Amino acid sequence: MASQQIHHLALPLTRPNLPLQSDTDLTGSRVRSNSPDNCLSFAVMAGAKCTNVGGCPYCDHLLEQMPPTTTWGTRFVTVPYKTRKDDLIRIMASEDGTTVTFDGGSPFNLDAGDFYETSWGAATYVEATKPIMIGQYSKGQDCDGANADPFFIIISPIEQTLDYINFNAFTSSVITNYYVNVVVPTDLVNKVKLDDFPQASKFSTLASQPDFSYAQIDILQGNHVLEGEKLIAYVYGYGSYESYGYVAGANLTNLKLKFDIVLGIDTSDYTIFDKNVCANEQVNFNVQYTDPSSVLFTSWDFGDNGATGVGQAISYAYKKPGTYNVAMIYQFLTACAPDTLWASVKVVSYSSDEFFDVCLGDKMTLTALSADAYLWSTGETTQSIEVSPTTDTYYSVELTGEDNCVSNMGFFITVLFPPEVKFTLSDNEICLGDTITANFSEMHPLMPLLTGILTAQLLYPEVGKALTSSHGQPKAIKPLI
Repeated sequence: MASQQIHHLALPLTRPNLPLQSDTDLTGSRVRSNSPDNCLSFAVMAGAKCTNVGGCPYCDHLLEQMPPTTTWGTRFVTVPYKTRKDDLIRIMASEDGTTVTFDGGSPFNLDAGDFYETSWGAATYVEATKPIMIGQYSKGQDCDGANADPFFIIISPIEQTLDYINFNAFTSSVITNYYVNVVVPTDLVNKVKLDDFPQASKFSTLASQPDFSYAQIDILQGNHVLEGEKLIAYVYGYGSYESYGYVAGANLTNLKLKFDIVLGIDTSDYTIFDKNVCANEQVNFNVQYTDPSSVLFTSWDFGDNGATGVGQAISYAYKKPGTYNVAMIYQFLTACAPDTLWASVKVVSYSSDEFFDVCLGDKMTLTALSADAYLWSTGETTQSIEVSPTTDTYYSVELTGEDNCVSNMGFFITVLFPPEVKFTLSDNEICLGDTITANFSEMHPLMPLLTGILTAQLLYPEVGKALTSSHGQPKAIKPLI
């Protein structure tokens, strides 16, 4: 274990690239932007020009981009570089009073900027009480005789995963063997594919933490696609006294501060929230701090026509369907400017159609579900409207703020017309009890019913009872007594 002095570096922001060279190990140095007038984002690359990693020939340059401390995690799985006897490991703390264990062994303590250095040659589970960073170094070739050379990779915490990784094992005449190491939750191994080929058979369960599995997979140079769920991957290659390695794809989510989205009884991390929200349904946003005292303020923009809020826990209900980008704006006490986390909330639009029949000339009342506002296709804005269509008509209403995810309702009205009956009578006068013949010129779906009605009227007619022909002229049937 080594204790390093924390170097606070004052760097001018006017230079786009500022190299800092030292004859001593700069591990544990802190670089921070704190200019109140010009708070710029920056990146830090760190390494060494030529290092005999493990004390074995031959040396090679080391270079990695340093992840922000806000992305450091507390749980890690390291997988050995394939063909090597062991790798050099460095574990560094970002906060005082950090306790670290690996494979459930005896704990050791680190303060901010301290690092622990060791070597191991098996897949290992590392856990800490506070955020740490781990570097995994490939040793010089002469340490074990395998074709190799020094390089190092910053290991991703298992809190930082991806579902889809497109990476390149770059072509080189001096690299002869290419590999990719993969870490995934054990229950998701069957979902892992490399270039569309399942990889489950290549995984081993981590003995000290069976919830996770790992694989060391031989690959060819060129482009590759790794897909599944909650993946971490590292690509590397070896030749005779040659090597390269880097993280195949990194997630850099801020782990010091996040927020959950609560919908009903379901709680989801903002990075994976994918549920459909109904219009007028309450959505709860809850911020999770690792250190609440380090946060200066938290505010919200719900992406809905300027709707905002303030606080660690807040609720909001969207009135209309659509996709809304939610921004959580926050600032740490040590930061020179606010930062933002983003989430997407999808408010769904469902339609409901109903079908009715109405006789020509009749009126009908159409009533929408209870909502905050209504807009009918007729232009009316009430919950109910009265209609009397003369032809088949479709009426629709747009709902705002309905409780059951219905944002549009439709009413299809079929108009029923009185049947037109064409007939002639064999006689206009008959005796009581006699019959008369009605000759229908067209058949009608209601003919049996009409014939029965007509017969009854002819058998027992009232004096002066009139029937109407197809031309609308009354035919008087006068009974003779």
